[in-house]
Amino acid sequence: DKDNSIDKPCDNGVTSLWVAAQNGDGAVVELLLGAGADPALGPGGSTPAEAAATFGHDALAARLQQQGGGS
Repeated sequence: DKDNSIDKPCDNGVTSLWVAAQNGDGAVVELLLGAGADPALGPGGSTPAEAAATFGHDALAARLQQQGGGS
């Protein structure tokens, strides 16, 4: 069901993975990636890796990039 997809964005366009990356929550990021979350999805074309990097979570940004999360 698409409405219950792990990649379903909130009203503002962010996904659970994007929020976890922004907050630097590596455990949640790993859980979501393991469940099949798409590391390339985010609001306005930004990626969770970019969110992590913007907020200083460089190791997490690199991990997301390894998973196909863009720049």
